[in-house]
Amino acid sequence: MKVPAGTVVIVRLLLPVDTRVNQTGQRFDAIVDLPVVLGGHTVIAQGSRARVVLTNFGGQARLELISITANGVNHVLRSNIFEKRGLVNGKPSPFVIVPASTRIQFTLSTPML
Repeated sequence: MKVPAGTVVIVRLLLPVDTRVNQTGQRFDAIVDLPVVLGGHTVIAQGSRARVVLTNFGGQARLELISITANGVNHVLRSNIFEKRGLVNGKPSPFVIVPASTRIQFTLSTPML
């Protein structure tokens, strides 16, 4: 079943993202945290594998959902960008840490065929 653009997918990071040591373009494994149900049918099961890519921008970590493996098939896709700014004691920081197990909500900007 086709999953249309605009569908919300919530994933959970398996490892932390730390802009002090991780590089732009680095990919991180995640899992789908909640099933995606369309028309009463589960189209993406909870626990499906997902991948996000890191793009740094100054004192921000930017993550984009780039693939989901559903029903044994890897689907390459695009999503909105999740952004997190670095703060230390309420002031801007040049680095950002996104902890493992962080839940991130993405919206697909391309359909998953």
